[in-house]
Amino acid sequence: MAKKLWLACIGGYSYFLLELIYNGNSSWFSFVLGGICFTIIGKIRLFNLNNIYKCIISGIMITAVELLTGIFFNLILNWKMWDYSLLPFNILGQICLPFSLIWIILSFPAIKINEMLAKKIYANKLPANKIKQNLSTNLNGNVKSHIKIS
Repeated sequence: MAKKLWLACIGGYSYFLLELIYNGNSSWFSFVLGGICFTIIGKIRLFNLNNIYKCIISGIMITAVELLTGIFFNLILNWKMWDYSLLPFNILGQICLPFSLIWIILSFPAIKINEMLAKKIYANKLPANKIKQNLSTNLNGNVKSHIKIS
């Protein structure tokens, strides 16, 4: 649990810094939001997909988390953490297409950093609950499934 918390804190701090560099200010909740997003990226990175698909899925997930967070904290609680209403293709001023594309692009280094940190934190071992499944075909053309827990 502590190892996962470290990864979330690294993601939170990175998100906090990105917002600070872009906006000149940030909030404690950006740290929490970044930790959540980095944790999601860590889960997506475990899928056996092409990196482009991982980046697209990560960007969509980050955008979805920002939309839900923005609706609750900005529109319902009126915290006014961000407002994208002046940007093109925005939804309720909480998310917009330009930032969604930026999240897709930034997902690639985030996936690689998450992978590198996870290897260091877990001492080059993937979490024990990750199951790899290999498919092979026998002579009759039937697919056999071989499950290996790593």
